[in-house]
Amino acid sequence: MIDAPEIVSKAMRAIRDAGMPVSIDYVAHNTGLAWHQARALLFKMALDGKVSMLTTTKGHVFSLKEGTGN
Repeated sequence: MIDAPEIVSKAMRAIRDAGMPVSIDYVAHNTGLAWHQARALLFKMALDGKVSMLTTTKGHVFSLKEGTGN
């Protein structure tokens, strides 16, 4: 399942280690997920309040919310 705790943890780690907002492609590459799986995971994490999502002219970027340094 895409929102399994170990997958969410890998995505959170990838975002935290980047130190700046990241793209869907970045998370897909750093977690071993397919692009569409990473997109679904990141959107779900944004809806759950685990990450912040910003829509730019080049697409969506994601960053950790304050206090979610898992």
